[in-house]
Amino acid sequence: MSHFHDQGRAAYKRKDYAKAIELFDRAIGRSPSSQLYDNRAACHEKLNNLPAALSDAKKTIQLAREDPTGYLRAGKVLLKMEKRETAAEIYSYGMRSIKHVGQGYELLRKAQRDLMNELSPPKSVDPLTMLPPELAVQVLEYLSFKQLMKVCLVSKEWTKFIRSNPDLWTYLDLSGANRKVGTKFISRAINIARTRMKKAYLYNLYDADKVLRAITTQCPVEDLTLRYMMLQSSDLTKSLSALTTLRRLHIGHKMQILIQPFYDLLSAAVNLKELRCDDLVACHSVPGNAGPSEKMARLTDLDVTWQHFVAEWSVVFGGLLSRPVYFPDLRRLRIDGPMQSRIELTHLEHFVHLEHLELRAQLNSTSGWQLPAALKTLHIDQGNAKCSNFFDADSAEPQHWPTPQLETLVMKGMRASYLMDCLKWLDNNNDIEHPTQLHTLYVTGCELQVPSDGDSAGEAVKRALKHPRLSSLTHMSFEECSFCDDTVIDAIAQALPKLRILDVSKTNITGVGVKRIVQSGALKELIVNDCRNLGHDAVVWARSKGVKVECSSSDVSGKSKKVRY
Repeated sequence: MSHFHDQGRAAYKRKDYAKAIELFDRAIGRSPSSQLYDNRAACHEKLNNLPAALSDAKKTIQLAREDPTGYLRAGKVLLKMEKRETAAEIYSYGMRSIKHVGQGYELLRKAQRDLMNELSPPKSVDPLTMLPPELAVQVLEYLSFKQLMKVCLVSKEWTKFIRSNPDLWTYLDLSGANRKVGTKFISRAINIARTRMKKAYLYNLYDADKVLRAITTQCPVEDLTLRYMMLQSSDLTKSLSALTTLRRLHIGHKMQILIQPFYDLLSAAVNLKELRCDDLVACHSVPGNAGPSEKMARLTDLDVTWQHFVAEWSVVFGGLLSRPVYFPDLRRLRIDGPMQSRIELTHLEHFVHLEHLELRAQLNSTSGWQLPAALKTLHIDQGNAKCSNFFDADSAEPQHWPTPQLETLVMKGMRASYLMDCLKWLDNNNDIEHPTQLHTLYVTGCELQVPSDGDSAGEAVKRALKHPRLSSLTHMSFEECSFCDDTVIDAIAQALPKLRILDVSKTNITGVGVKRIVQSGALKELIVNDCRNLGHDAVVWARSKGVKVECSSSDVSGKSKKVRY
């Protein structure tokens, strides 16, 4: 075989290509090798027998995939056959297959770069070299974490530029993962980001416990979201206790967590400022006085959704809210419970810094309620309850609800409740001479108690809106309030000169009321969904006056919304 090989090479040097092919054939017949196929391909190329040359080049690649010789020969032949795109693919495949060392690698890399320059449009430019660095970073910020990792494969220059900008690697976002994310991708992401990763959204992972442990030990994450992951509560608590930099934690859907592990988590993540849990599960085995074992001195925002109705309110949150000493700086509290549950909220006055309170569930009577004086926003939503006993005959007097700082009052689902009862939250008996003015008032589904002396609904509402804390009202809603008609709209126009946004959906107003409120001069937005007595001409006229009007109606089946006009 060596004898025929040497004779074939000698014939090639004499430019006797036909004789060289004959000798290479005899050598290949005895012992085929990648070098013999490449030599025969070179002879076919000289004789312009390009298909035969390409066939031998492919056999060279098959016998030696990590040798650049076959890729160089195949690309050269394809260029002579005017198949530049195919040649580019061969070069790219070769760059992924061979070892990135040696003269062969440099030749293949140069051939690929030269061909890519030829294939590029005449006016094409490299954006990372032409744009200022600041603008290039702004463009790259639109890419996801996974897309950034792919962009790094374009060239060494791109890789160096992208990895040198820490702002591009601060957020590991897996929220759009359609399939389970493997540990190999996570490992590479951690190796690239390291100490630059400050925020992570983990979703749909293989080996979630290992991934969480790796991130919490390798990256100083400050904002962490966990969703659709199978994790043991003990593993979660252990991982979070090691992450001392964590400030915000969101435990999303499909991650059910029991009450006691929830308290253990609070005790482990002592540096948390914001905590949101979307799927808290209660059970009867948890004592009502359960609570965190450590003081949450930095926690300012607590948002809990209680999904499953298997325990009473006292079992779920009795221990949490009865220990204000553990949450000395709590500013915002949101509790969302099942609508068939009954929330008993009693003493919150000890949370002296609480400014925003939102409760979404059916509430028992206000009797015994105590609210903190620092409260600025009160949002109560009783859902679709057919009847509310929120304000009953035994309700506490207004002096038990001191809210001098209240700026936003939202009362939804107040069926069978009267408007004046809803406004009791504005009364107080403290020594503050000038309490804060209310800016937003949303009351839905309530009724109006009209005195027997024959006053109209408009006159009764006008008296109610004369409350000294309502004179600066800018946002207001009387949605689904049966008493709201044109006389009520006229009273609103007279009593509230600074009103900017008004929602009177599902009420009895007509075009007369729309004209009256628009002519008041201050209104910027009007919401009149499902107002059956309102004509299209009134809507068009209001829009012509520069007022943004939202007008839609439910279809007959009640399954969806459609634009009415």
